[in-house]
Amino acid sequence: MFRHEFANTLSRVIGVVTAFLMVSTWPHALANAESEMGVTVADYVNAAGSRRYLVYTPSGDTEGRPMIVWLHGCDPAANDPTKLLESPLARVARERGFVLVSPTQPTSAHPGACWNWGRESDQHRGSGEPSIIAGITEEVRDRLGIDPDRVYAIGHSAGGLMTTIMGAAYPDIYAAISSWCTGAYAGGTDTTGLAAHAEMGSHARPLPVLVVESNTDPLSTVPLGRMAVRQWVGTNSATLAMANHPQPRVQRQEADPGRGFEHGATVETYDFGPAQVRMLALDDGGHLLDGDSDGVTEYAVDFVLGYRLR
Repeated sequence: MFRHEFANTLSRVIGVVTAFLMVSTWPHALANAESEMGVTVADYVNAAGSRRYLVYTPSGDTEGRPMIVWLHGCDPAANDPTKLLESPLARVARERGFVLVSPTQPTSAHPGACWNWGRESDQHRGSGEPSIIAGITEEVRDRLGIDPDRVYAIGHSAGGLMTTIMGAAYPDIYAAISSWCTGAYAGGTDTTGLAAHAEMGSHARPLPVLVVESNTDPLSTVPLGRMAVRQWVGTNSATLAMANHPQPRVQRQEADPGRGFEHGATVETYDFGPAQVRMLALDDGGHLLDGDSDGVTEYAVDFVLGYRLR
């Protein structure tokens, strides 16, 4: 009980600070010409509630394309189609041809428009916000004829923590995930990975995960990111233990400077064979990954698109 109350309180503190940073960085007003910009806006409703979501579809037929679900950080302006279109992820979507889906969190659900990653009722399959995000994912996937084996989730900050939850709760939907400025499952309390493994249930599988952290992030510190890495290493190890799979090979190296990391970065990889757990640690960039967001986006997209669900 205490750990869930602590995680929920921590999420609200981080939310207030992050929302201020996000709004001051992205001063866009809500646009009305969604269809002209190639962004459609829709609402999803289930027993847990309703959320608005944006869908950006690069030109051409969507049948058989991959799809990335983007979970924003604490950002009241995340429902702005203009902001989505100006993001590095939309640029890469145009270049690579994947469909981009962005569920949005209203301030009525959280004062800072943060996903409620610290609330126990929003950490499980079939309940709360995870059920809404999964419902949006399946709705868009089926409507647009997306390849069901190439659906992915990427998230930042509060969205990164919710991405961690989505990976644990719905490993049968998301082929791979990337979580930025993040923490471990269950509000950062799953230090062994066994809680996430239990959450996977009958859908348990080794999940490819890319964790991204900045050494100068004052909110989501590198130790929290390392805890997320340890959690996923533990989760995947538990999943593969039944097959007597060997322990992962570990490799640490400097990131390729040609990848666009302005301040430098290191890469730590745990290779399980069918899936990797990888940590990209930026030397600088703060919580918003300033100066490195383009490189991080392209790196994360390359990572997730390298996997299929089946």
